[in-house]
Amino acid sequence: MTSDFRFQPLAYAAQQEDPILIQEMEMEGLKKLHYYPPLSRRYGKGVVASEVSLGGWTIGWRDVEFKVIFTSVSFTADTLRSLLTMQWSEGFSRTSIWYLISDDKSKAQEFFEAVTSHLSQTRDAILVFDQGYWQPDHGLWESVQGVSLLPFFRSQLII
Repeated sequence: MTSDFRFQPLAYAAQQEDPILIQEMEMEGLKKLHYYPPLSRRYGKGVVASEVSLGGWTIGWRDVEFKVIFTSVSFTADTLRSLLTMQWSEGFSRTSIWYLISDDKSKAQEFFEAVTSHLSQTRDAILVFDQGYWQPDHGLWESVQGVSLLPFFRSQLII
């Protein structure tokens, strides 16, 4: 069980060259729908997006199969329901729980370390402090690729 925000096995699987098999478990998953209005009328009608509140997947990684269960339900006045779903508010963020189920504890530990270490590294992005926290900006990284600062530094030299 972990609430580490870096443990995102589905994102990890999407970024790997070696295939990682993922199959949604046959369980009654819960999804919440959210409506995001446009910033102005010229941007259209807005977007409806879904968020998984309870989901389960079977993940095949290397030679091991894991069961992964994810829970995240908003904290409400119904404390018992919130405690049963193992999700609560901490400050301005939400805490969600991932359950990693395996027969081999060492392989589960390896998988956890592989996922969290891979997703802790910034690739093809520059970290930008924006709206109160650091976040990777791929667009900025793309815009500085191939830029030469040599002419700038030559103009600044005092000879």
